[in-house]
Amino acid sequence: MKATLSKEATRIAYIADDIGCRPILGQIKIEHGKATACDGFMMVQVPAEMENEEDCILIEAKDILKAKKLGGRGLVIESDGKTASIEIIGGEHSGTKIASEIPKGNYPLVEQLFPTTERQAYVALSARLLRKLLMTISIDAIIKIRVREQTQAVEFIVENGKSHCVMMPLFIQEESELWSRGKKK
Repeated sequence: MKATLSKEATRIAYIADDIGCRPILGQIKIEHGKATACDGFMMVQVPAEMENEEDCILIEAKDILKAKKLGGRGLVIESDGKTASIEIIGGEHSGTKIASEIPKGNYPLVEQLFPTTERQAYVALSARLLRKLLMTISIDAIIKIRVREQTQAVEFIVENGKSHCVMMPLFIQEESELWSRGKKK
C-alpha cells in the first residue's frame, strides 16, 4: 500500500492526539484519497494521492512530524499492514526513510462525524487573521463565537471574561442567499 502527502497535507499531523490517552488517535488514517487526523475534539481531512484508494494506511503522526522537520516537498508512505515507512520527497534529505510502527486498534468512523443537518449560514474568515487573533488568547480558554449581521464583526468572547476580540468576516451569508444567487452548496 502506498500514498503520497504534499508538504501542505502533512500539517494535519499537528491535529492528531499527542497526549497518548487514546493511541489510535495519534495516527493519521489514509483511505479513499484522503488523509485524516483527529484528537477526539476536532478532525481534519486533506487530499492524499493513493495507488489504490481502497487501501487503508495508518501511520504515526509523530513520525510524520519527524519527517516534516527534515523538509522536502512531500512524503511517500508505504505500508504492508504491519509496518510502515515514510520517505521524504525532494530537498536536502530526499530519499531519507523513517520507519513507523502500526498500532493496534480501530480508527473512528470519521465520515459519521460530519454534520448532516441543513446548514443555516456561512461565515468566511481569513485563516491568517484568525491565527493571529488566536495567538492572543490563552491556549486553555473556551471561546464563544457570536455572529450577528453581514456588516458586523464576528465576536470571540473568551470564557474568563478577560478577552473580547472582534474580527471582520470576509462574508456572512444565509444558506437561502447562496441558492438564490445560483451557487451550489
